Amino acid sequence: MTGLPPRIHPLVRSFLADRDGPAGLLARWGSPLNVLFPEIFTANVAGFRDELDAAGLRYRICYAHKASQGRAFVRAALAAGIGIDVACPGELDSALAAGFPAERIEATGPKGREFLAVLAGSGITVNVDNLWELSELTQLARAAGHRVPVLVRMCGLGPGRPSRFGVPAARFGAVTELLAAVRDAVDFLGLSFHLDSAEAGDRVQAVDECLRLLERAWAAGLSPRILDIGGGFRQAFADSPEPFEAYGQAVRRGLAGHGPPLTWGGATLGYRYEHGGIRGTLMSGKYSGTAGGRDMLRELTASPLPGQGGRPTARVLRENLIELWLEPGKALVDHAGLTLASVEFHQGGLRRQRAGEPGHKRGQDLPGRPGGDA
Repeated sequence: MTGLPPRIHPLVRSFLADRDGPAGLLARWGSPLNVLFPEIFTANVAGFRDELDAAGLRYRICYAHKASQGRAFVRAALAAGIGIDVACPGELDSALAAGFPAERIEATGPKGREFLAVLAGSGITVNVDNLWELSELTQLARAAGHRVPVLVRMCGLGPGRPSRFGVPAARFGAVTELLAAVRDAVDFLGLSFHLDSAEAGDRVQAVDECLRLLERAWAAGLSPRILDIGGGFRQAFADSPEPFEAYGQAVRRGLAGHGPPLTWGGATLGYRYEHGGIRGTLMSGKYSGTAGGRDMLRELTASPLPGQGGRPTARVLRENLIELWLEPGKALVDHAGLTLASVEFHQGGLRRQRAGEPGHKRGQDLPGRPGGDA
């Protein structure tokens, strides 16, 4: 049988090697159980910082809370001295309860008027997604007597993959016109974007286009000084791509009838049988990746920008005194957690687990309960 060995952090591997440890946690807390490792989260933050420091950039990292509701990660982000990105009132409550001050919180994603009203007088940076949000926020800020720090999220940045969020770049003239009219209520910090892509080339293209938009903003008399490249950084799922490539080949052989089938319920994982052969691409190809978020960030900061004379991204940002913001989520929790579960039965009948196996519970089995922080 073709196996798919995952990358496992040494701390997690050590935890799993002690069979009594996982079994004891399940006996105490029930199944399934989420186990988090904030030490790994902190190490991932340090990796991002190392890359940004090596590039000589001014920067701010915000943990994207949506990646996990685990309170241990929120506390780890606070202790690490980074910011936090919240996308709903519940995540904001979680950040405030952990002790995050307003100046280390950024609100992203689509926002209704009620959420905007909370943000308007809070001192939290608001990453607005459209002109309606910007207009509503301005009115609420004036009513509260506050000036709100604002980023404007853009989309339609070149011919790359589209984004679900942001103001189309084609409407940037309307953005600058509105920002110029609301200086009393809005401190325009800069631009941001979100990409549904982990390809470094797409992100380089978006950075290049945003820099051109920043130049237009400066020409309009505005003073943006931040470029926020969002999240979407890669995770490293494997130490080597070879086992995944072998698995893909085994799937193809099974679909062609030349080996045991490895799929279930008619799933083909992106392949199709056509004209006597297998065509298509394995849909889960990203899980063979060996490069993580830190590697992707290093590639981005070193990449030449076509619209800036081919100068590297980091150099252009330094020379123009632009601060780089980013909101990694999955890349910060990468390898920092696992789920334990008891095995009740397997195909072919019931099986008694050995004491100390992952998932074994001493004594009588109890109904499972939702997992939580451990």
